[in-house]
Amino acid sequence: MAADGGDGSRDYWLTRTGGDFVTAYKKKRALFYSAAEARGLRRMWEIAYCQYYGLNPNAIGEMATQTLAFVGDNNQFLRFRINEFRSFIKQQISMILGERAAFKAMGVNTDYSTLAQIQSSDQVIGYLYQTGSGDNLERDVVESNHVAGMGAAHVRWDWDGGDEVDVELPHPDGATVYDFKTGQPVLATITTQMRSGMPTASCHYPWELPCDPAVRGRKKHAWRGVRERVCKYELAAEYPEHAEALYAMQFEHDEYSAHQLFGIETGNSNEDDIMLDHVYVAPCKLLPRGRYLGIAQDLVLWDEESPIDGIPIVDLCTARYMGSQFAYCDNWDLIAIQEMRDQLCSDAASNFTKFGRPMIVADEGLQLDQRLLARGHYIWTKPQNADPPSAVEIKPMPPGFMDFLTYLHSRDESITQQNSVTRGNPDKNVTSGQMAALFKSESIEFRNVDQQELYSFRKDLANMYLEMVRRYAQAPFLAEVSGTSERPYLKEIEKESLSGIRRVVIEPVSSLSKSPAGRLTVAEILMKIEDPRMRAALLKGIETGQWGDITKKERNSDLRIQWENEQLAKGVSCRVLATDNPFEHLPGHLADIDARSEQLNENPEVAAAYLEHVWSHLQEYALLDPNLARTLNIPPPLPIQGTPAGNANLMMTGPVAPVPQPGEGAPPSDTMQAAVKQSTPQARDTSGVKLPNPSQPPNGSAAPGATPSRAA
Repeated sequence: MAADGGDGSRDYWLTRTGGDFVTAYKKKRALFYSAAEARGLRRMWEIAYCQYYGLNPNAIGEMATQTLAFVGDNNQFLRFRINEFRSFIKQQISMILGERAAFKAMGVNTDYSTLAQIQSSDQVIGYLYQTGSGDNLERDVVESNHVAGMGAAHVRWDWDGGDEVDVELPHPDGATVYDFKTGQPVLATITTQMRSGMPTASCHYPWELPCDPAVRGRKKHAWRGVRERVCKYELAAEYPEHAEALYAMQFEHDEYSAHQLFGIETGNSNEDDIMLDHVYVAPCKLLPRGRYLGIAQDLVLWDEESPIDGIPIVDLCTARYMGSQFAYCDNWDLIAIQEMRDQLCSDAASNFTKFGRPMIVADEGLQLDQRLLARGHYIWTKPQNADPPSAVEIKPMPPGFMDFLTYLHSRDESITQQNSVTRGNPDKNVTSGQMAALFKSESIEFRNVDQQELYSFRKDLANMYLEMVRRYAQAPFLAEVSGTSERPYLKEIEKESLSGIRRVVIEPVSSLSKSPAGRLTVAEILMKIEDPRMRAALLKGIETGQWGDITKKERNSDLRIQWENEQLAKGVSCRVLATDNPFEHLPGHLADIDARSEQLNENPEVAAAYLEHVWSHLQEYALLDPNLARTLNIPPPLPIQGTPAGNANLMMTGPVAPVPQPGEGAPPSDTMQAAVKQSTPQARDTSGVKLPNPSQPPNGSAAPGATPSRAA
């Protein structure tokens, strides 16, 4: 079929108008549902829906898991079902949602005004997100993803939403007043109240989202539809020019509305409702501003530009069939296990009700009153020499029945990776809280794809809200933010205050921090680390999976040493900084010298560059300030007499004895004393005259019994 809409015309169907567009769209919509039918998705949606809510797929009105029922041609079997399918999905939803999203605004640049906007924008965007969608939307979308394979948020601007705020508007008569500061006439204004408006979103399911089924994965859609059931009288009030046509409409039979799909619709019970199609066309060369249409049956209610730069639909879909837009739900793999468990439980219940009570066997002619037997009569009489009645025990279930049920339950856990700890019934081998935290974190990590999809959904939705506020907000809106001592208050926000925000990102949260046991384990680990910088780096690694901060310093140092060696090998000198650690740099340079010995012998200039650089390291280290050495965690250098750094080092560390050479003993004590005298600076008065050093007697006045120093 032609890509132009299927009728062979040469104009692109997305550019058509009126009835021509409606006809082409309905053909495209029918192709989407035909492709879904061919894949068996309609039946899969019905089965998953019924299993999740405990209904009978062949008779949806029957509450299969909530009640017992006798079934079969003669009502000879007892139906007994336990809904594990719903239990696993509800637990997955709780694990994935976790804590609320923490949004971070990213600025256009780094000037002060933009940074000031960013500081308050995080809370404003979080407020917009919770007001426009909130936790309920997230839960509904995630639930749809885990039951039907996909959920989506349809974002719109609610002109009647938000709070009533005071707005100054130009005077309708164009009156002017005088500005007392400038003395010039200015336009008069009037203060009126108006709604600020607010972005809002609603949850939709895969059967309500027709599109081109051949679009691959996350590739950009050329068009998308959103189907919803609305009251025709509400539409007539909003579009009075089409009121008569809307009043005459009847609810049309729609195989892919939720009411028809799941057998909820009974006759024409809601004659006030009709199906409304929202059709979005993405901006393209033919339609630079995109397109947005509202279609009620064959009537086009509106035809305008796209409300945003794109299509305002945000998907949450963990997996898709390759090469198509159709979603695949991992939990569908549990349905066959659930059906087998239902069959076994029903068989067991039927057999127990039939054979659970013992049967009485007696010889023919033995008089037994069955009414007395049913009433619990225990004393019977029998003829002499006759055998008494006996009970016959029939095993209600074959051997291995319970083992098979246990196997099915283990398959559920294997497919979903929801182990016994997360299910609330830990095995006996789980003996500590840390081990339980590990098991739970592994289960949460298995859902990492779902969590990343949720992060992406939250980020795209928050950015869409931000774009709509900047485009449509005609008045300031009130946002709840945190003030002093985290006390919330309402702050008036204008869209100009968000002009410096480029986009919104999500701060991810680790799986360990999503459970009390995991948080306790992290706290115990961090309490054992004394270095606050290492604690911060470790916490960042646990929360975000980014461990670079732990080895950032060492990695950067290695990279710099490598870069210096590459420059020195070219004969280019490199500057040595006082903050360079010689115990890291010198071994790296000397190792490179050994590796390039042949090159250095042939090129004296390169050898000179290396030696000069090594000597510069030694000089910088010899003059290193001891306070800086302590800050950099570098061993302080040996003092050099007569230098400020050496004198300061001596004052902090004391004199350093000469290092004995091979064959020499320890230095004599008088040598040490001389080193002390020479290294200690003599004090002076204000006029510059040297003062006697209290630690040394003047020349010729040695203490009694002391040997005069040779240095004196």
